[in-house]
Parts: sequence; C-alpha cells; structure tokens
Amino acid sequence: MNSYKVTNPAVIAIYEQMMDQVRALKAEALAFAEKFDAKPCYCNEVSQFRFSGLILTEYHQRADAVLWTYPARCGGTSWPRRSLKKRPAWSQEDFAAKKAELAELQRAYEEAWPVIDKVDRDPLWDAIGTSWGELAFSGISLFFVDGELYLSTRLELKNCTEILGSEYTAAEKRMMEKAA
Repeated sequence: MNSYKVTNPAVIAIYEQMMDQVRALKAEALAFAEKFDAKPCYCNEVSQFRFSGLILTEYHQRADAVLWTYPARCGGTSWPRRSLKKRPAWSQEDFAAKKAELAELQRAYEEAWPVIDKVDRDPLWDAIGTSWGELAFSGISLFFVDGELYLSTRLELKNCTEILGSEYTAAEKRMMEKAA
C-alpha cells in the first residue's frame, strides 16, 4: 500500500466542503427519522455517501407496522408500503381506514424526505488525481488530522505527496488520540 499526505489548500477545501455536506445530510436524515420514530441508515460508497432509509424502532411492536415494509435483511431499512392487501381480520371499514392511514404516511414520508440525500465524492477524487472506478478495485483509506489529509491506497496518486508508512501510522495514531 502507498501512503500519501495532502497539504494543498484547494484539495483540503474540497474535502472540508464534502464533510460539511455529510454533516448537513446527517442532520437532515436524523430530523427525518425522528418524525417516524426511527434511526437513519447511511450507505458509505466509494462514489458517494448517501442516506438510504429508516430503521424503524421496535418494528414488531409498532401499531403502524402493517403500513411499513418488513425490515430488509441487509441494513434493516423499511419504507411505507405501496399498497395494502385486505387481511381476513379486517372489516371493510378497517381496510378503508388503513388505506387512508397509508396514503397519509406516504404523503408525509415524501414531503419530509431530506433535501440533501447524497454527497458526491467525485470532486475529491478528481482533485487527488483518480476516480471512484479506480478506487473501487484498489481500495482507499483516508482521514483528516491537523489540517492535513492522509490516504492509503494501492494506486499511485499524482496530486499527493508520497510519505513513509511510519509517518502515516504516526498521523493515524494522532487522529485516534484526538477522537478518544
């Protein structure tokens, strides 16, 4: 693995702008999730960071569970159902009331969906001289500490300063100490 350090103010500004967008996305997603008694679920991909849905609090005990999809195996996210099928235990009046509840839930869900639901990473990858396609096959690890961006990847990056592994490890240690 090659280790790199980025001190270029333009690249640092792009990284900080991206992280500001991620923080704004998380704030919006959290406010959205609270409206539905849920936790936000995020997808962290090489090309983007995005809000991917809601993990409902105690799905099986919810009074409105019938209005939501069953939690997905991967991630546990649920969405309002598209439609309802009449259950044998429901009268026609109950079914009509549930359909009205579902329509209201769908409307509230669509209206409240976060304005910022994804943050594109392409500007950062362009700034350091690579693309998400190359990174998908070679991998990348990055962190920011003391005003500098540190990266580790199998790629040879053009717009970064290659450093020794010991410098990368020391910076990683500083980052961990600051996080603790």
